[in-house]
Amino acid sequence: MPYVQPSRAAITGTLTEDDTAAIIETLAAAGIDTSAIVCTVTTLGNAFFTYNVPKGQSNLIQDGDLLDQIADALDAAGWVMFGWDGQREVGGLVDVLGRPTPHELWTADEVAAFLGVKPASARSQLSRWGLAAHDYQRSASGRPQGRFDAGLVRVLTDARPGQGARTDRPRS
Repeated sequence: MPYVQPSRAAITGTLTEDDTAAIIETLAAAGIDTSAIVCTVTTLGNAFFTYNVPKGQSNLIQDGDLLDQIADALDAAGWVMFGWDGQREVGGLVDVLGRPTPHELWTADEVAAFLGVKPASARSQLSRWGLAAHDYQRSASGRPQGRFDAGLVRVLTDARPGQGARTDRPRS
């Protein structure tokens, strides 16, 4: 799921603690040794990965190859992710936001209908979110038309703060 979001703190997911076993099973099915990997779900509904090591030692997974393998396996299985666009930023993490959904792609017009705005406003919102087109198809006029992951659009819409929200203040 190609998606890069500039602000990690504002993103919430839909995962629960029950989803950690399914995530680990997905990794194991992809041939990743999960004996030392811990998947943790935060109160915001995001999942992230650490090593299972004794207290006092750094448990962040900093092995870029392993993080790439994790992201590739979850992407192939359809999990909704944050910070993964086919190539992780150096030092970047991979967060999981939602369970796999049928891979549904929407055009900007379909995103606009979902958001209840005009297509130009929808394209602006997609740009603010940093959501790149998953692929392109030819429209009836023959022009290329971007298609966006519907699952990510739904997750990002649910995470919007709402009218009048003070986004400059930390959540309590």
